[in-house]
Amino acid sequence: MAKPGKYNFSTSPLLLAVVLIVSYFAAFRVYGNAASSDWIPALISFVDAESFTPRISLLLSSFLLILNALSLYIIGLRLLGTAKSKFLLPVLYLIFALVSPKVLIFSGSSAAALFVLWSLFFSISARQSDLNFFISGFLISVATLFEPQLTFIVPLLLAFSFNSRAPGARSAVLMLFAIAIPWIFLLSLRYIFFQDAILFAQLFAEELLGVSFFRFSLESVADFALMIFFTIITLSAVAFIIAQRSSYKILKSVACTRFIILLFFLVVMLFIYPHTRGTLSSLIAMPVAAVINEYMLNYSKSNKHQIQFLILLILIFVVVISDLL
Repeated sequence: MAKPGKYNFSTSPLLLAVVLIVSYFAAFRVYGNAASSDWIPALISFVDAESFTPRISLLLSSFLLILNALSLYIIGLRLLGTAKSKFLLPVLYLIFALVSPKVLIFSGSSAAALFVLWSLFFSISARQSDLNFFISGFLISVATLFEPQLTFIVPLLLAFSFNSRAPGARSAVLMLFAIAIPWIFLLSLRYIFFQDAILFAQLFAEELLGVSFFRFSLESVADFALMIFFTIITLSAVAFIIAQRSSYKILKSVACTRFIILLFFLVVMLFIYPHTRGTLSSLIAMPVAAVINEYMLNYSKSNKHQIQFLILLILIFVVVISDLL
């Protein structure tokens, strides 16, 4: 058994606050004056994201990060049993998301992350009502309108929703309508205002099919070390959750399992669409924060988890400082 409090400072509010503030400042210094350059299907022609000033892009991306953190706070309390340290999960999310400074540039991914998270939440509670089942499909469909590449995880979210309720023709029709409504609405608007619904669909398909496989390259030794250690602590957290899952309450077990599976799919997606690596961090940081939070709160065999996390924070700090230099 670990000695009480020996490495507890690794998750102390003061230390985490310092890392978070420095990370945000570094990201701001690197990309705070950059404007959005993403093609966002839901906004194109209505609002040109490329016309956003750097300040508006920064404010929007920062607001969405805070909204994501607040959503994780709520979901953590309702599904993950984070009451004994309820602020750790949202703070971890913000720190992990800011590892990629590009997260402060407004993009389709930064807007879509919130829809994916709540789609996951409603997929877990889909058994409770048709409305929850419908909302789960509706939200993931909306997410694809902000980030086309997220179509890759649509089958996963649908599988989650159908797994939570009895299969049947009624459920299939309900889900079909849930996915179709955002698309019908947007294509109708495009036809009415711009007469380019077919062209829009073609451009979306081209964006989705624009696969360019990941090429391994890192800018520094610190980046390589951070990536390796993120992998180590995340795998340790996943192994811990799998070992303990049978002792969890049903909803927590389902939520943890789905966060892990979502993380796996997002990593695969990064290898297929490597150009999303920077902006997608606002989404990938969600399942990473969820599994590491569970590991930090409930692992009790030794101080291993606290030592791992302390090293991770040091590496994050080193990478952040190197971005400032």
